[in-house]
Amino acid sequence: MNCSGCSDKDIDKKSLSCNVCKLIFCYECLNIDAKKVASLSKNQLASLKCLTCSNVSRRRNNDNTSARAKADQKVEQHSHKPAASQSSSHSGNCNPVPLTLDSISQLLDEKLSLTSPFVINMREALKKDIKELVVAEVKSTMTGLMTDFSTTTDFLASEQTDIKNKIAERDSKIEELESESIRVQRELTSLNNRLSAVEKLSRDHNVEIQGVPESRSENLLGIFKSLCTAVST
Repeated sequence: MNCSGCSDKDIDKKSLSCNVCKLIFCYECLNIDAKKVASLSKNQLASLKCLTCSNVSRRRNNDNTSARAKADQKVEQHSHKPAASQSSSHSGNCNPVPLTLDSISQLLDEKLSLTSPFVINMREALKKDIKELVVAEVKSTMTGLMTDFSTTTDFLASEQTDIKNKIAERDSKIEELESESIRVQRELTSLNNRLSAVEKLSRDHNVEIQGVPESRSENLLGIFKSLCTAVST
C-alpha cells in the first residue's frame, strides 16, 4: 500500500485514512507520531482529516520529510528539462546534417546491398513465404490428384465388378444352352431311331420287284395286276 502524499511503500502499520477523501497517508505526511496516534480516542480517529481536507498547513519544521524531498526533486527536474531541451536544440542547429541526392543514394545503396541486414531479412522472409506458398499449393494439388485417383479407381472397380457379374450370367446361360443342346440331340436321336423302326414296320408287307424297267408314266397297279396274272397262270 502506498502513501497518497509521498507515495512511500510499506506503510500498512504506520498509516491513517482521511474520513473525508478516504485517502491513506503515512504518519510523516500527517505530522504525527506513533505515540500520539496511540493516545487518540475512537471519536478522534473517526473525525480524522488530512491536511488538505482540514485546510490546515503543515508544521514549519517538516523540511526533512520524504514528501517534501520528493516534491523538491520533482521541481528541480522540471526546472532542468527546458534547459536540456534548449541545449539539445541549440546543438542540433549548430551542426545540421546536409541532405543531398548523393547522401540519399548512398543510404539506399547501403540499405539495398546484398550483404545488408535489411536485404538479408527480406530474402529470408520471402524464402519462407514462397516455401509456405509452394507447400500449400503442392498439398492442395496432391489432395486433388488423390481424390481424382480414388474416384477413378472406385469407378474402375465398380465397372470390373459389373463385368464379372455379366460374365457369370453369360456363363450360366451358356451352360444352360449346352445342357439344352445335349437334351435336344438325345431326343433327335431317339426320334430317328423310332422313325426307322416305324418305317421298317410299315415295309413288312411290301413286295419288292426287281428286273422291271421303270418309266415316268407307268401304272403301278396295272403292272402289279399283270404280274399277278402271269404268276397265277
